[in-house]
Parts: sequence; structure tokens; C-alpha cells
Amino acid sequence: MCLFNLSGYYQNVRSLNNKLNNLICNIQCEKYDFLMLTETWLKSEMRQNGGGGVVIIVNNKYTCELIQIPYGSIEQVFVLMKINDVQKVILGTCYIPETSPLSVYETHTDTISWLFSRFDDKTNILIAGDYNFRGTTFSCNNTGLTIDGNRSAAVNIIYDCFSVHNLSQYNCIRNSYGNILDLIFTNLNLISVKLCSSLLVTINKPHPPLNIICEFYKCNNLSIPTKTYRNFRKINFDNVSIALNKINWCNLFSCMNVDAALQRLQTFTQW
Repeated sequence: MCLFNLSGYYQNVRSLNNKLNNLICNIQCEKYDFLMLTETWLKSEMRQNGGGGVVIIVNNKYTCELIQIPYGSIEQVFVLMKINDVQKVILGTCYIPETSPLSVYETHTDTISWLFSRFDDKTNILIAGDYNFRGTTFSCNNTGLTIDGNRSAAVNIIYDCFSVHNLSQYNCIRNSYGNILDLIFTNLNLISVKLCSSLLVTINKPHPPLNIICEFYKCNNLSIPTKTYRNFRKINFDNVSIALNKINWCNLFSCMNVDAALQRLQTFTQW
């Protein structure tokens, strides 16, 4: 098939200080298309505050530009990468400390919603970040994003926003403590996330390095397989509320067995 791959690398590096020479040398050997690194600690104030710093590095064979987002109070960065004459992808990375207030997660989701409002619905987006959700597993199935385990208020903020924008999570590699702290969200259909065996810098034990492979079709005339979701952003919620309020829920399932009640309920959810 007429496909080509983008190869990416993600890692929480827990400080690039004293590691830059190794990083530069290993980049030349591995030839990735893009890198996403968190907790770089390159600024002195980040070292003093106990961490932080995010960076995206794109191979210079691609044209890319920094996206100037209107939310600058948290650790996140986004770039628009031009793959070819017709295809582009937004790359984003973020670092959210475990003890962050809910406002940080809200700012992050506001940023994602802003990106989708600025670019059209066909825009590809890939977000790799350290979200520090312990005891929570984000995954995806044929209905979209799913959660298992701890559902804190912060988890729900991310889940609600990313579900609306049809983003799925593809990292299933647990660290040695049984958690998945680094999450890979995207609306790309052809993507794989694997444990990377060729390290660019020394490993940070809670954050296994990840190799991200994205597949794209070269030819515009091919039929590209897509996932089908409902576009909840365009729902008329006022009309939905009016319709639901008109239903007599007390009598709706009277004198029905379970199968009949389920069938009746489904007739009200096929809008």
C-alpha cells in the first residue's frame, strides 16, 4: 500500500543537564523524525522548583512552525509539522506535576479545544505528555476513549475534553511500579507505541522511553480507513434537554422485561 511512516521518540528525561552531548550524538545515529522530551530542567528556575521544561525537536527535512497558543501558564508546547504538500500534523507535549491544581488541567484542555477551533476537524494531532495519573489507565476501543481505575477530578477533566475531540490514548506500557504516567493522545488511526530499546539518554525509571510510529498515506486518491464518531461539539444541547424533559421516565419502562426496556431506551439514544 502507498504508506510512509513517521518515527518519533518520547521520554521524560529528568534533566538534560550533563546529558546534551549524549543526546546530540544519539540523535544522529537514530534519525528520528521528531522528539518530544519532558522535564528537561534546562532553565535554572526549573531546577530550583524541582522539575519542568518541555521541548519538541523536528528533523530539519520537515517544515514546522511553533504554534503561539493563548495559554502560557503551564508546561506545554505545540508545533505544526508539514509532512508533505497536503498533510500536516500538530505535535504537542506537556508536563503536569502530580500535585497540580485543577486549573492546570483546565488550562491544558482549553488549549486543546482552542487548537481544534483554530484548525479544521480533519487536522491530525498527536500529544505526548507526562500527566502523572497514578492508578489510572486510559485506553481506547471502537467507541472511543475509556478509563479504568482511579477517576479523580483531574482525570475526568482530561477525559471529558479529549473524548469530545475524539482523541484516543495508545500507550499501554507500564513502568516498574505498575503505572502509566506518560500518555499518547491522538486522532490518528494508524499509530503504534512501543517500548524504545535504543535510549537517547539514560532512563528515568518511572518513565519508560517510547517509540511512536505514525503511518500516513502518500496518495490522495486512496480510500483511507477512518473511525466514525458522533460530533458532540455540534449538538444542539438546548433541544436535547427539552426532548429529555418531555419524557415520562416514571412510566417509560413500566410492565417491560429487561430486553424490552433496553430496546425502548435505545430508541431515545439514537439522535
